[in-house]
Amino acid sequence: MRIGFIRGLFSSACVVIFISGILVPPVAAAPTCLGDAATNPDLIGTKGKDTLVGTAGADVIIARSGDDQIRGRGGDDKICGGDGNDTISGDAGFDQLNAGTGSDASVNGGPGDDLLLGGTGNDHLAGGLKNDKLTGGPGDDLLSGGAGVDYVRYDSAPATGVIVDLINLTAKSGPGSDTLVAFDGVSDVEGAYGSAFGDTFIGSQGDNRFIGNSGNDTFFASLGADLLSGGDDADSDHVSFQNLSATDGVAVDLKSGSVSWGGEAPTTQQLSFIENVTGSPGADHVAGDELDNVISGGGGSDTLGGGEGMDRISGGPGNDSINLGTGRDRGFGKDGKDLLAGADGGDTIFGGAGADALRPGAGNDIVYGAGGRDTIYWSAGADELHGQNDSDEIHGGEGRDLLSGEASSDKLLGGAANDVFYGGRGTDVCRQHGGRGAKHSCAK
Repeated sequence: MRIGFIRGLFSSACVVIFISGILVPPVAAAPTCLGDAATNPDLIGTKGKDTLVGTAGADVIIARSGDDQIRGRGGDDKICGGDGNDTISGDAGFDQLNAGTGSDASVNGGPGDDLLLGGTGNDHLAGGLKNDKLTGGPGDDLLSGGAGVDYVRYDSAPATGVIVDLINLTAKSGPGSDTLVAFDGVSDVEGAYGSAFGDTFIGSQGDNRFIGNSGNDTFFASLGADLLSGGDDADSDHVSFQNLSATDGVAVDLKSGSVSWGGEAPTTQQLSFIENVTGSPGADHVAGDELDNVISGGGGSDTLGGGEGMDRISGGPGNDSINLGTGRDRGFGKDGKDLLAGADGGDTIFGGAGADALRPGAGNDIVYGAGGRDTIYWSAGADELHGQNDSDEIHGGEGRDLLSGEASSDKLLGGAANDVFYGGRGTDVCRQHGGRGAKHSCAK
């Protein structure tokens, strides 16, 4: 007997052979579902309308064309739907269900901790009794987590970020728009995994878990005990507490990742890999970390502090206190009577519309008073101090400073060194040595 291989007809999928001149049909490889091969021919569908029922063990079930009924029964099953409108049930065990390319009316995980994957159609994914993970896919899907702590996943989103809104129970990614099911007004989905792009997560009133992954993500925190993570990568993620009420001023420490509010029995949240913060409408306390932070107080009279990075810190409508960190920081007042203080770096400080108190730090700083009747205090560095609009009072320090009144009638009081005075418009007073020396010429 002679066995030979026909040249050019060998592949990893099949082999064509002849025995004594008789052609033997090719042997196809077993189809796979989520990385595993289906070896039981009774659990592989046809082009028609099939009913496929697994065993009590771990099965691999694969549907094909047609509107199929598929049930995994016991064990940790892998089930893949086909081109039709299938009904899939995992039952007990850790089941992994892939809806396939059709629009499936029911993909139900059952009582175990399950992974449900929507296909290209408009699918209905229902998690079941425990902690499930649901991914909608490109279509317009209906996602119901059921009991337990359930997540929707968008870490395989192909090209765009996702918007997950647990208040309005919607999720949007690319061409698809998913609906997150609520029961008795409470969302059946408690958390979400984001994509590799810039995502937006809006928390509900419950305890939410949001994982941003890659991309510059934005989190809107809720009133619950949330866990928010931007992802351990080189991006810049932001958390906002603007959805909290005006009386719920928050305390945020980016170095420890802790968030709390609520007095004697505070609500606590945990942040990780988040660099930027917008406070609540109330009076907030926010402290930066060693990274480059962008911190905004929002409403209320806030206390904001930088860290070791190059920070940008902005006040809001209230009377804010801003203490810059040790890096080269920028601080911005706004509408209220703000206090802005520099630190060791060469900082740039901008007052706001109110009557602000601006104090440079030990470095060589630049200060702009902007609007309002501002007071700019002395420091040890060689600083540029600009009053700008309105009538300001500017004090030089130990270094050789530039004191510039600019608009209106200003009072410029030099320090220990030979300072340079520029009065600008208006009737200005310029004195050296803290105002104790003789009047100095105010250049115009």
